Amino acid sequence: MNTAKTGPALPKYFFFLDILRGLAALSVVMYHWEKFFTTDKEALATFDHSNQPLYDVFYIFYNAGDVAVDLFFLISGFVFFFLYAQNIVAGKVSPRTFFNLRFSRLYPLHFATLLLVLILQVAIYSDLGHYLVYFCNDGYHFVLNLFLINSWGFEKEPSFNGPNWSISVEIFLYLLFFLLCFFRLNKKFVVALLMLAGIVIQAYYSPLGRGVFAFFAGGLLYHFYLHIITHGKLVLYLRIAAIAAMLLVMLMIFNAKYHFLEGFIISYFKTRGITIQNLYWINKGINLFVRALILPALLLFIVLLETAKGPVGKKFAFIGHISYSSYLLHFPLQLVLIYIVNKLGINNDIFNTAYALTGFFVALIVISLLCYSHFELPMQTYLRKRLQKHKT
Repeated sequence: MNTAKTGPALPKYFFFLDILRGLAALSVVMYHWEKFFTTDKEALATFDHSNQPLYDVFYIFYNAGDVAVDLFFLISGFVFFFLYAQNIVAGKVSPRTFFNLRFSRLYPLHFATLLLVLILQVAIYSDLGHYLVYFCNDGYHFVLNLFLINSWGFEKEPSFNGPNWSISVEIFLYLLFFLLCFFRLNKKFVVALLMLAGIVIQAYYSPLGRGVFAFFAGGLLYHFYLHIITHGKLVLYLRIAAIAAMLLVMLMIFNAKYHFLEGFIISYFKTRGITIQNLYWINKGINLFVRALILPALLLFIVLLETAKGPVGKKFAFIGHISYSSYLLHFPLQLVLIYIVNKLGINNDIFNTAYALTGFFVALIVISLLCYSHFELPMQTYLRKRLQKHKT
């Protein structure tokens, strides 16, 4: 971890980032609420998002909650450059240590949920004659999932516990990050080049491209943050970041409902005699605007705020505790409920009610907290002790 030469000391831990990660996980869960109604590809093509429960309140999450995954990558990049970059360069963190830390944190719950979804989908297939939501649940894709390389370009389509695609991308990013630091290439110029490379990669393979762009944008943001602290500009940039984050987030929220940015771009080109028939590249451009400007502005504000105010977010750390478990457990829980409703002959419109939405989130949060305290932490501690013994 770097330390600032002047100005306030860097926090030892960013509790606000954990909280933000937890909230981001829940926003992805809400974005995936459509899985209750799109259990096959035909249903997905005709699905109307505005019918979902409390749509007028939560439309930003239903329509754009997937950008929270980019926020995951951005936070990871910032945190990894903060915690590990200089320690890897200095040889204080070996490849084995780095692997042990990441493996013990991520793999146990991934493996458990992979097996859970496998059992559920086999039971569903035996009963209904087809899988639900994700259909490519064969031996080949199970092996890809087992080794967490299911979103490296080898897959035909998402499979098993579909949301874990981003965990697979994270593993790729960790490898790339470690090699970058190990060979002392973690310079700002190289990090910026990798961030730009992510845009190019995304044109050919979106999952890795999104991850590479956002992760190294987070790394570049950490360098900028360090520059602010080192040069004693915390108060100034905290004010700027607060205003920018507020305005940009409001812009994102209103555009998610009214789509005025798309309209502005179409009108702009129309006045120049250019008619746009396909919104694909416009939507891609707006998405890039969100990932390249809005999310970094929000993240910068949060880390500067915690640097200025201290660990005031510690009392809400439990929100961060549910981030990983809620992210990996929400689809298995959905799968169970979809199957039960199907077996009982109940119309899936039941999931369009506020009661269903509230009940699901309460259940998921409780299960996630229990999973964190009774499975994630014990398994992490056990594996780290075992791996450390093996090392010695």
